[in-house]
Amino acid sequence: MEERNIEAINKTLMNYQKKWFFKTCQPWIKTKPKDNEMKKYMKGEPYSYSQPFCTGLCKNVKSPLIMFVGQETNGWGKIEDFAAYKDCKMPKDTFESSQQDTIRFTFENFYNDNDKNHSTFWAFINDIKNRCEFSFDICWNNLDKIHYSSKGEACITLYSEDEDYLNGKTNNSPSLLKLEIETIKPEAIIFLTGPSYQTSMAGALRPIQLNKPTLSAPVSEFEYNGRPCAWTYHPTYLRTKAKQHIRTDVPDELVNFLNKYCKK
Repeated sequence: MEERNIEAINKTLMNYQKKWFFKTCQPWIKTKPKDNEMKKYMKGEPYSYSQPFCTGLCKNVKSPLIMFVGQETNGWGKIEDFAAYKDCKMPKDTFESSQQDTIRFTFENFYNDNDKNHSTFWAFINDIKNRCEFSFDICWNNLDKIHYSSKGEACITLYSEDEDYLNGKTNNSPSLLKLEIETIKPEAIIFLTGPSYQTSMAGALRPIQLNKPTLSAPVSEFEYNGRPCAWTYHPTYLRTKAKQHIRTDVPDELVNFLNKYCKK
């Protein structure tokens, strides 16, 4: 397990994030037509996009390093307040502040062990940490780097057309997630995205074939670029809708997965 130069990794990540934003994300936002399908998808509401989510590593992380990948970030600011955006109205936020927010939230919710701040997502990750037989560090990431914003800070999942384009599938370029994984080199990856994000998973991780999780088999294991991965439901779904249908203990399955691949 290799040592990581955190400062260099975060700098490389930000270079990839900036390149993706300027070459892929911003042109798409600016040119994407607000057609009838989109109006129907957004239920007739006016909409915008969020600011980009920029992952980064906390200081002094060591191996084993586990990457936890969520769906998208809820309420990550409005694109109109992002300084790099061409039509920025009030430049509050930057790539640097986005990455620092990611690092800060990771520290507060995982390393600071402040239970009162835990969302269902972070409570689930901490449950795995507490059950695991060994200590590990984490990187927080998201599958979709932006989301729709409507009615203020509401988070609305991307349309499938967005997911294909923003993950590089449309023009056959590597996804930002792929570049982030190659840069961070985690020992294992756990996707807490659920089967409804199959389009984005397939686009971001192409060309591998994925078996999505199901209620009868809620943890789907696969290998991506030589790294063990587990794909399961989002913790909120596991806690509510799936609770009566899933008979296995998903956190225990994920602990067994980590023990198999990451325990020294």
